[in-house]
Amino acid sequence: MTRSSTNFSTEARTWLRFLGPSWPLLGALALACTARVLMLLARHASLAGVSAHHDLVFGFGQDLLGMYGLFLLMRGGQRLANWSAPLAWAVVAPAWLLLVLSPLARAADLAHNYLGGSHISAEAFLYIGGGFEDVLASPRVAGLALGAVVAVLVTMAWLRRESAGVLDLELAGFAAPTAVILGAASLTLALWRPVTAPPHEFALDLLPEANLARQTALYVADRQGPSALAIVTPEQWQHWQDWGWVPPHARADTTYPLVRGPSQEPPLAYPLEQDAIEKPDVVIVLAESTSSLFVHELSGHYKGLMPNLGELTHQMTVVDGYHNVASPTIAGTIGTLCSAFAPLHPADVHEPGLANAGPSLTCLPEALLRRGYKTVFIGGHDMRQAGTITFLQGHGFTELHSDAELLKRFPTAGRSVMGVYDHYLFDYAKEQIARLEKPSPLSPEGAHQPYLLVLATLDTHEPGLAPPECTLPTEASQLAGLEDLPDDAGARRQLAAYHCTDKLLGDLGKFLLGPERRDHTLLAITGDHAPFHTPSNAAVYEGKNVGWSFDRLPLLIHDPRHNLPAKLNVLSGTLDVAPSLSHLLGVSDERSTYLGHSIFGRRAQLPLLVGRVGTRMAYLRDHTTERELPFKQLPDLCKAGEALLPGVTGAPSACDVATYFEWLDGLWTNHRLRPARALAAGPE
Repeated sequence: MTRSSTNFSTEARTWLRFLGPSWPLLGALALACTARVLMLLARHASLAGVSAHHDLVFGFGQDLLGMYGLFLLMRGGQRLANWSAPLAWAVVAPAWLLLVLSPLARAADLAHNYLGGSHISAEAFLYIGGGFEDVLASPRVAGLALGAVVAVLVTMAWLRRESAGVLDLELAGFAAPTAVILGAASLTLALWRPVTAPPHEFALDLLPEANLARQTALYVADRQGPSALAIVTPEQWQHWQDWGWVPPHARADTTYPLVRGPSQEPPLAYPLEQDAIEKPDVVIVLAESTSSLFVHELSGHYKGLMPNLGELTHQMTVVDGYHNVASPTIAGTIGTLCSAFAPLHPADVHEPGLANAGPSLTCLPEALLRRGYKTVFIGGHDMRQAGTITFLQGHGFTELHSDAELLKRFPTAGRSVMGVYDHYLFDYAKEQIARLEKPSPLSPEGAHQPYLLVLATLDTHEPGLAPPECTLPTEASQLAGLEDLPDDAGARRQLAAYHCTDKLLGDLGKFLLGPERRDHTLLAITGDHAPFHTPSNAAVYEGKNVGWSFDRLPLLIHDPRHNLPAKLNVLSGTLDVAPSLSHLLGVSDERSTYLGHSIFGRRAQLPLLVGRVGTRMAYLRDHTTERELPFKQLPDLCKAGEALLPGVTGAPSACDVATYFEWLDGLWTNHRLRPARALAAGPE
């Protein structure tokens, strides 16, 4: 080998030492990048209609390119110190800042994926309220934070160790500019697509650092003021009425276009029972994240998992075809009780001025309150989260019982990161029912004042779940009655929570449908929204035809006033519960802002369901076809003219869905929902 070739080889190795990190550091960077695989898994990528493998490979390369760019900037910046200290600091300081913040941003993003099912969004910032620190104390989330700190320290230690050995390398004078230029180019390539054309919150190739900065900017911009109201053409309005998205006979050009007058539903087809009570007590159970999947009688899966709820399907009217069209819990609660989609910004829900100025929606509790009912809401969580307490107080509930009241009654009660365990909740609810049943001093005959009680369960909500002692049966005789059980420990823990909650629901059913209460209690049992899919419970849903954010839910109704059929097959959704119960109770003859329709009336003639999860997911289905997709795909599909339900004649387009929800959000933020106190005046 000649001297020149030897010199060239030595110089090449020197440059490689300078421009290339060591194998341990490359391994650490690769390990950090593979956290993307844990973020959403392939299930999320399928929502976007893009190959999960393509997204993973693209995202992994994007991450490595960005991290390598930061590495080169630091190397080049350190060499620049020989020329100009200020110039070196200008290059090195931002690189160090990004490197330190990157693991923290990824840990926060991973935590949100576990808790919320998507990357962080501007909307997600608004759900953080009082008590959220309990969720952040979850062992898994705390583990993510600890891992982030360890990643920062290890990365910094490796970089310091390597830097000491390369600064004295004999390199040409343009080594520093070369490293800075290559680093800037590498970082630019990594950031170009995430910044100029960021993917949606469910994409596997979304860059957490760029997304966090962008969503923060969107959050700040959204707080500046209400958005303008979308323009609705007469043709669009007619389509929305045909699909049942707006009240019949309402007009788009009125100040409060959602006001619906009386007699919007046909007369109830089921005659009153002989000696039917005029004002029955009403109990609504919102079973947390409960899908029909877990009730064998409704889905054909998981036999023996929820036998008590299965038994209740033989004692109550089963509404087959019922789906959630809203999520998460606050949206499901508003949808169920008020027949409305939650606003774009949860901040609008708990804005004090909105509640104090008079409710902007008419909800079932308000209608019953005006008819002499007591109205009570019981939940085991901190109701300050997502503005729940302010919203419920402003929309007809006179009593709210949350975790604080339960802990006063049961000082030693156990609780998960989500709230007080359900077996305390159900015991407390039975005590409150007994209290509410006591004779009213205002009644001349000593009868009790009728009541509405809404009970929101909690134990089936990830990541809290039921207490550790809640397990699936272990004896062979008991296991023989259970089918479809996966071997995965996380999945079994989730299913155990449903199994234990089922016993509580069965006990409550016996309590309310026994001879003492059956003839004067209207009972409705349903879920608040579809279950959350997380990495720890993925095996629960493998091979099952279930949606990601939307799913078929149980809806069981016992009505003491009417002889309802054992089963009704009606395509229906979350927003139809309040109108349906109003129809049964005879309170559907007053003006309201209900968007839904009675399952016992108009809903059966309507062909479609539309749904949303904030501005994250959209949903559309008819009797045979359904589709859920990221909200951010709607504009592109609108431009392309692609049908959301291919093959379904007359189905809404992406433009229809996008415009409809934009218009609804504008009604909320511009205070153009009808205040309840002015409903008697009627629409303009």
